[in-house]
Amino acid sequence: MDVAVIVRLLGAAAGPGRWVMDERDDVGIAVARQLRDQAGGGVVTAIAVGGGGLELRRALALGADRAVMVEGGGDDAGAVAASVLGGRAEVVVAVVEWTDAAPARRAERLAERLGRPLVSFASSVGVDGSSMVAVRPADDGIGDVEVRCPRPVVVTVTAAAAAVPTLTYAALKSSREAVVERLVSPDTASRPVVNDQGAPLRRRELVHDDGQAHRRILERLREVSGGHRPCAVQVGRRVDPVPERALAGARIIVAAGRGLDDTGFATTQELARLIGAALAGTGPTVDAALLPASRLVGQSGTTVAPAVYLAVGVSGAGQHLAGLSGAGLIMAVNHDPAAPIMAAADLAVAGDAQAVLSHLVQAVTSIRHSP
Repeated sequence: MDVAVIVRLLGAAAGPGRWVMDERDDVGIAVARQLRDQAGGGVVTAIAVGGGGLELRRALALGADRAVMVEGGGDDAGAVAASVLGGRAEVVVAVVEWTDAAPARRAERLAERLGRPLVSFASSVGVDGSSMVAVRPADDGIGDVEVRCPRPVVVTVTAAAAAVPTLTYAALKSSREAVVERLVSPDTASRPVVNDQGAPLRRRELVHDDGQAHRRILERLREVSGGHRPCAVQVGRRVDPVPERALAGARIIVAAGRGLDDTGFATTQELARLIGAALAGTGPTVDAALLPASRLVGQSGTTVAPAVYLAVGVSGAGQHLAGLSGAGLIMAVNHDPAAPIMAAADLAVAGDAQAVLSHLVQAVTSIRHSP
């Protein structure tokens, strides 16, 4: 099975976002090699558009079998599509981060041009017969689901999808002697191009809880879990919750503050487990020994960049807010609408945190057990 990996997209249509391979993206090559080996052989091709000599050499050093530099063409997705079709790759792999919207949108455009299904933000991929099996976020935003797509397919993967092999000097030296193929793509600048900026994700709103605010939180979760082009045949199986997710690389983080009592803190832990989130704490919760220091988000702890950050009972001290500035969507639940965390949140829910938490857990439990 042939697999293509996108390592660079720069061009007239690239817009303000840039897709350039660095050490965080090495996992893309590791995933491609894994898929190739599971299928019993094939070729891993690294593709770069708009330059990319260094990225291609790095990909070769990490185990890519072939490197292609695409030149010409005003539409980067069209150029990559031409090279993929020419190479007959059954799976196209690209690495994305939770809060980096531009590469994700280019993957959608590429899938559209190729007429292939798209599986987004996969944390695990594998081959089963003529299909690709992946674990990706559920459409409703509640945890992960296992999906099966017939090949060919486009898949974007996160850093959790594979272990990256060590890059050695010998491999780098050998890659300098390898041949980098060049492909001239036809000019596609006249085709309509989707603006990489798209509609803004953040829509700041304040909601006073009337017993239904938890529904708005679930709606916002769904909004950031999309981007999948349906598979011709797709069987989704909800994956069992992971007992304890690490903060690093987490798609969703739920933070518990000292505005919660013991019952509220336990409910927050249960909510994080049910939606597949990592549990985080603030300075006061760590000082009270409710959570270890490894769970502290802030200047004196960990800086995070999840797709969703849900703060419950958190006041929002400056040092804590500094640690979550890279989050894609921030939601907060606090009894005080004037708390600093509420001003920083895209969705601020003013109300009893324990009540909102209880409603969330009940709703999520119902969703997880629905057919």
